[in-house]
Amino acid sequence: MINQLFWIGIQESEIKNTSNIFLGSITIFGSNLNGNFALDKQYKTRFDYNEDIDIWFDFVNRKAENIIERYPNAQFVLYYPMDAVHYSELLTSHLIGYMDARKLDLWDNKFKCREWLGNEVPVLQNEVCYGQRVLDMRNSLMKNNYVLQGEYSCGGSETWLLTEQSWNLVVSKIDANRIYSLTPYIKNNISVNIHLVVYAKEVLLFPASIQLIELNPDSFNFEYKGADFIAYKYLPTPIKEKILRYSKLIGERLRRSGYLGICGIDYITTPTNVYFSEINPRFQSSTFLINDSISNVNENYSMQRFHLEAFNNTYPTYNINLDVNYSYYKAIYSKKNDNLLRHLFEQANSFKDIKLIDDNLSWQDTLEEGTYLYKLVFSKNISAISHDYNLIVHPNLCIEDTLIGNQSQSDILELKIMLLSHGVIIDNNTLCFLNNAEGVNCEEFDAIDMIIGNKYYFSVPYQANLSQLSPFIIKLRDNGKLYLYYGSNIISDVKVRGINLISNRKTADAKLILSDFTYLGNDRLRIYHRFGCNYKSMGCGCGFCDIDRDDRELSIEYITEAIDAYDDCKSIKHYLIGGGSNPLNNDYDFVCKIAKYIRKKNKYPINLMSLPITDKQILHQLKEAGITEVTFNIEIFNRQIAKKYMPGKGLIPIATYLTALRNAVEIWGKSGNVRSIFIVGLEPKDSLLSGIEEICRIGVSPILSLFKPIAGTPLDYLLPPSDAELLEIVRAVQSICRKHSVKLGPSCHYCEDNTLKVSEPPKTSQL
Repeated sequence: MINQLFWIGIQESEIKNTSNIFLGSITIFGSNLNGNFALDKQYKTRFDYNEDIDIWFDFVNRKAENIIERYPNAQFVLYYPMDAVHYSELLTSHLIGYMDARKLDLWDNKFKCREWLGNEVPVLQNEVCYGQRVLDMRNSLMKNNYVLQGEYSCGGSETWLLTEQSWNLVVSKIDANRIYSLTPYIKNNISVNIHLVVYAKEVLLFPASIQLIELNPDSFNFEYKGADFIAYKYLPTPIKEKILRYSKLIGERLRRSGYLGICGIDYITTPTNVYFSEINPRFQSSTFLINDSISNVNENYSMQRFHLEAFNNTYPTYNINLDVNYSYYKAIYSKKNDNLLRHLFEQANSFKDIKLIDDNLSWQDTLEEGTYLYKLVFSKNISAISHDYNLIVHPNLCIEDTLIGNQSQSDILELKIMLLSHGVIIDNNTLCFLNNAEGVNCEEFDAIDMIIGNKYYFSVPYQANLSQLSPFIIKLRDNGKLYLYYGSNIISDVKVRGINLISNRKTADAKLILSDFTYLGNDRLRIYHRFGCNYKSMGCGCGFCDIDRDDRELSIEYITEAIDAYDDCKSIKHYLIGGGSNPLNNDYDFVCKIAKYIRKKNKYPINLMSLPITDKQILHQLKEAGITEVTFNIEIFNRQIAKKYMPGKGLIPIATYLTALRNAVEIWGKSGNVRSIFIVGLEPKDSLLSGIEEICRIGVSPILSLFKPIAGTPLDYLLPPSDAELLEIVRAVQSICRKHSVKLGPSCHYCEDNTLKVSEPPKTSQL
């Protein structure tokens, strides 16, 4: 390898984990230390590098001249080889790993490249035309949505969504004399990138990633926000096979055409097809993640070294069978989101499970709109593939600037959706205050119980699924009260429920603690009628559930002892009997014993949550024992998906649930005493709403439970729908309920805390 090697790129962090082959670097963003020359440090400005920066090329030429003066044998590697046409003769004479500019233009020009490869791999239908033609085609174009793209767009720049809504804004940026492409917009698509290194006789393929592409709602510009190598693994196998096959074909075509070194290939994928989008004849924004993975197994190699070996006509002896288990998000500056971007930066900096890379960001510098700020690197996926084949990015990485903060019910619903989706943070001072008082109750579902405005009860994720990055923070103010913030804006006063001390009591024989089989909610005592779950014991438990296999038996003596322990708990106004599933045709005598014991003490409502019971005789026995409400949870209406995610419970036919629910309605009526939970986010919206319609038609109240990915469960790689889609779903369900004169469950204001429902509190508070 060359001893006097220097890097010219965008970020200094691009050459981290490159086995110290570079003596220094010239970059737009960097430290200005240890051989780095950084443009942003010289001008105290973070520039938007997706736009042409005239001073950049002069800066590179000057710094390269200084380096060559000190190191006459210095050679330079370019992140972006196409920039070489702007460099001095002195610098270009010291370039390594660089090809003829005319050939590079063929591969870098999106339109020429698609035509060049059109007979080899599928390419989306597109029309290449001058900007003037686009301007003249408004009436015909507005019949559909299109993607408008320039010849040399990069990082999403000059790639717009052209719709009737965006027309005036987008066409104001079009040059009538420049060439653009028009491609019909595919709503359900996922973008993929794969790295290749082309040698004279071989082509190496590296792991592919899903590209995080977001549509900027202000500019209608598609922006590149990162990459997810882990989420790529969950793409349909036929899609991944096509990507591999097409990449080999393109790689061979490049090799035969004289291409050498690294490149990236972008694809647009649909549920059934893969379309070539473009070749990036350069290093990629995600290359550094592959370098991280390589360095874990062989610190002497990197993508930069593979690239240089291709030009040296050597072939690596290192086995490149590689697995990349990283994802990353790139924060892009916008003035209106300044507060939230700073908050995300601070939270990530204090969260040990995230690697923060900022290339020596100084918040005091001038920050141009659209500039790179920092990268967050994760060892888990931060995106997931929705059922309609769109990409869901973790909500705490989708920076939003608006939140309706007043206390009307519709706005409270929006707030609740966001809190259940994003989670909440308690700052350190506040946490110390709470721990010195009653502590923080987060016994169930990694969530804390909050009261918003002394009216609304929410159970919100806490320290789970990256809730540590939430824009919502609970802070203690000088007046001694707690407040909920969204970034730096106060939303409402808030209370946090403390730890239930009774739950820590041991049973009389000291073998168990009460929290092993009971849980005290806001106004309800939940009693588990068994340990573990029958389906977990059979090896076919639900993929979203974290109940462990536990084959111990739970005696009635333990349960009655626990019920007695809560005799003096004034907040209890009703009971729930339920837990892990029993066998489908279970003997319900044990449940009847529990209900009868409660009934001897009080007349509070008792809800049974269980698998569907179709036998009317058993249902009557349960009612006679004191059961006043029943909940048979369909959870996933689409039975194909149900079998996939609930291999045991999913085998129960919908007809069985409907029979059980109809029979229950005959006995307990249509006033909300018969309910069924649906998990929002585990099936397409249409099938979910079909299920809601089906049960509402027979007088059953639906309950909407948001899917929460629990670490360590088989479905922990999934993510719930976006906030906007969740709001659409809830409003659609509300409409269905009104249509059938059925109430959205649960009927208890205090028990809706972890559901997608908001109701006004009773006039006389029970708590």
